[in-house]
Amino acid sequence: ALKGAREFTKAQPGNATGQELLGVAAQVNRLYRQAETAYTEARRLEPGRLPVMVRLGELGLETRDPKKAEGWFRKALTANADLAAARRGLVVALLRQRQIGSALNEAREAIRRDPKDLDAKILLAQIYHDMGRATAAEAVLDEALAAAPDSAQALQVQGLVKLELGKA
Repeated sequence: ALKGAREFTKAQPGNATGQELLGVAAQVNRLYRQAETAYTEARRLEPGRLPVMVRLGELGLETRDPKKAEGWFRKALTANADLAAARRGLVVALLRQRQIGSALNEAREAIRRDPKDLDAKILLAQIYHDMGRATAAEAVLDEALAAAPDSAQALQVQGLVKLELGKA
């Protein structure tokens, strides 16, 4: 994929989609500078490209720069406040900066905007669990598992919460 994306962008350097694809292929191969360069070029070609902003945020998380990630996720959310991937990414970026209260608010906002967002519910439950609010975590997980009973991640967190509540 990386080779094909390089060839494509060489043949069509003005194609934003090709630049984004090159960025994704580079990121998967942990070529972070090349990924950032490709994403930056994609944004130069199409400044309002929301998926690229989210990918830059994800790149920030992968390269252990949560402040940079936060900035990209916030830019994406400014353009589209309902962008679930950006909101969840922002929650993770805030958690990595130990901004628990802000992360909690963003996780709640993600669920308010999309009550069916399973990943946001799991994030919220994990935050509650880490805060020592096992009962609140259990309620969120019960709701998540009612919609997706086979979710391994939700089941794992639920197991931890049930143990903490003495419901082995």
